[in-house]
Amino acid sequence: MGLKETVLWLAWFVKYFIILVVTSVVISIFSKTTYGADHAVFPKADVSLVLVFLLLYSAATIAFTFAVSAPCSKGQPSLPASLCQKKSAMRKLEKVRCFAHFTQS
Repeated sequence: MGLKETVLWLAWFVKYFIILVVTSVVISIFSKTTYGADHAVFPKADVSLVLVFLLLYSAATIAFTFAVSAPCSKGQPSLPASLCQKKSAMRKLEKVRCFAHFTQS
């Protein structure tokens, strides 16, 4: 592709972090909105505290997904569905390099 790996990973992180920032702001606003007779999700929490918590959680979630996806050499979108199958799932699983050590018995 002509990019360094760090630039590619950083671009993916920024892309998904921006999406989650918008989501976190909306959740923070709705968590302080009163519904009906003074019912709120977090009535005594500060909005900025909820927002910071959600942003940290978003960053940790993205980092976790990067760590899980790093050992895999290529994407297998049908892999979760094939895990519920019989022996054919193990044959498919053996073709994926990052899961090869799990299927050896």
